[in-house]
Amino acid sequence: MNKDRQIVSELHNFFTESGC
Repeated sequence: MNKDRQIVSELHNFFTESGC
């Protein structure tokens, strides 16, 4: 449960950093 949230957070951060 917590892992899923962490993955989503990391993915969101990655996309935000990409600036796409």
